[in-house]
Amino acid sequence: LIIGGAVGFGLFLAAFSLTSQFVGFFPLALILIFIMAIFNSTYTISVQSSLQMMVPDQMRGRVMGLYTLNYRAAPALGAMLMGGLSTLFGLQVPVATGGALCLIAFVIALTRRRAIAAALPWRRRRCGPALTPSSRHPRFTTPVPLVSVRNSP
Repeated sequence: LIIGGAVGFGLFLAAFSLTSQFVGFFPLALILIFIMAIFNSTYTISVQSSLQMMVPDQMRGRVMGLYTLNYRAAPALGAMLMGGLSTLFGLQVPVATGGALCLIAFVIALTRRRAIAAALPWRRRRCGPALTPSSRHPRFTTPVPLVSVRNSP
């Protein structure tokens, strides 16, 4: 889902940027934006779910805080860059370049997938079939003691 969401978002972003210049059909642009939003939601939800499952409980708040900072700050910086580039080149070129950069990032991640899979804590060191999470990850092997909260008089 992560890979499909990223690729679909990049493809439909590039297609959307080219509709006004080559096709000029507004309803098609709206349909492409809608499909692009579906791929973006698929990617974002999959990344957040995967990140929360991989991070140990005691680090989850810190990691999700950094993720949220990145998730909120990166689009603002990208919008500033896109605004500056669009004053120089028009709007279609920077948006199409952004879509192409999404696809380039996908190709780079695809070529490094073995290293990425080896870095996951519950995967084998080779890029083979996944082990069960309880056999590798300490979050699933160490029992968490239950803490009881008592009211003091």
